[in-house]
Amino acid sequence: MIRMKIVVIGDMDDAIGFSLAGIREVYYVPPEDEEHLKRLVKSLAVRPDVAIVIMTPELYAKVRDMVAEFMREKPFPVFLDIPREGVLKSLEDLVSKALGIRIEFKKRRR
Repeated sequence: MIRMKIVVIGDMDDAIGFSLAGIREVYYVPPEDEEHLKRLVKSLAVRPDVAIVIMTPELYAKVRDMVAEFMREKPFPVFLDIPREGVLKSLEDLVSKALGIRIEFKKRRR
């Protein structure tokens, strides 16, 4: 059984914040490093264990067309950008909206 992962690509603040929130696979990409961003997105798009890739709007805008092509070819991973304006929606709401179903994240027992 493959466990599907949530991956985050963001600026330093987002990378630290999501890491502290428990997301295990977080990548910091400087906004000016577009080539690194494209290579990273391509590598994540073909991984069978990645379900959702969350990105900052600034980075997402740089790879929007590439991401749209990947998402037309197969259902996963789903690429989402983090809304910046207004009230930040919860991760559950973002993922539920992207997948079209209601999901709930539960804390794993150790």
